[in-house]
Amino acid sequence: MSIQAVDSGIPGVGKVSWGKHICQLYRSKADLVQSIVPFLLAGLQNNERCMFGAGLPFYADELKSELCKVHPRFKECLDKGQITVFDHHEWYVDNKSSDPVRDLLETEKQALAEGYRGLRCGGNISWITRKDWNSFSQYEHRVNSAMKGRRLLAICSYDLTRCEGSEVFDAIRSHHYTIARQTEDWELYETSRKG
Repeated sequence: MSIQAVDSGIPGVGKVSWGKHICQLYRSKADLVQSIVPFLLAGLQNNERCMFGAGLPFYADELKSELCKVHPRFKECLDKGQITVFDHHEWYVDNKSSDPVRDLLETEKQALAEGYRGLRCGGNISWITRKDWNSFSQYEHRVNSAMKGRRLLAICSYDLTRCEGSEVFDAIRSHHYTIARQTEDWELYETSRKG
């Protein structure tokens, strides 16, 4: 299967290849609104299955409300299951799966079987605690490796006001790309580490 480029929807980022795992470094709720909303909107417009685990400071109900403002048929997409938006604890904490990476790949397989072009997903990682950082970082490395050659596009949002320098470095290393901004638009940086 050809893994061509797909529109990220994020201003300043443009197209990225399927199978990529993006680290977003953000500082405010406005950053999340201005990146996650267009990221998911592009997925809906591209006939992709979309999932997002929201968290502090931009929870699921707020994200749904913002998506309603920019997509005239958002409620229809939600009702038919093209998009699922939930608060982080419903996936990361309440999900008792023995292998969440396998679950992600199964969700992609199901999305393709249902006629979607791929699976676009992500989550806000604001909930992670220092004591859980190492195990979550290992999980992110596994996701990064598993996505290669798949019709998956993922974004993980890390709050710079809650991360120490070593944690930011770990987050960047466990993703294919990093997006950050100093001005109005987001900028995309490719991680040289393979995997």
